[in-house]
Amino acid sequence: MKLNRKNSVFIVILVTILTVFFGFYASKVSVKDNIASYVPKNDPDKKIYDEVADEFGLNGIILTGIKFDDAYKHFSEIDKLTEKLKKLDVVDNVISPVTAPRISVTEDGDISVGNLKSSYDFSSENSYDPDELKSILKNDDMIKGKFISEDGKSVLFAIGLKKTLKKNLRV
Repeated sequence: MKLNRKNSVFIVILVTILTVFFGFYASKVSVKDNIASYVPKNDPDKKIYDEVADEFGLNGIILTGIKFDDAYKHFSEIDKLTEKLKKLDVVDNVISPVTAPRISVTEDGDISVGNLKSSYDFSSENSYDPDELKSILKNDDMIKGKFISEDGKSVLFAIGLKKTLKKNLRV
């Protein structure tokens, strides 16, 4: 086929029509990101899952991660982000490495439950020692590998949504 002005105009018009046609239908495409929505509602296992999820609030959690060059050097930023997320209207609670529960045992054998925020001041990067924090958290099984990656570069935030929002989001 030899391209000339007549063929070129026809090709441009055809491509434009196809683009508009497929673009119209592409705008109607949606994705269900909740894998439980693909299971039939009357499935007995699905019913059990729904009961447990409602009881413990499993459907209202958003997990998100942030990557750093070295997360231990950025705990003041992690703390600030945690506090900003907590202030959002749709958020019920936020668990991050700063607010995650930690169980520690003193030299006397006393057990204490707290979080990093209760032990450290993260108001600025100079208010804590990142190397000290790193050495403590590398041995903390409740934080390492769960809220901070093994390589110390990624951080997990578990964002709990308010119940009123969860009801509106159900699919």
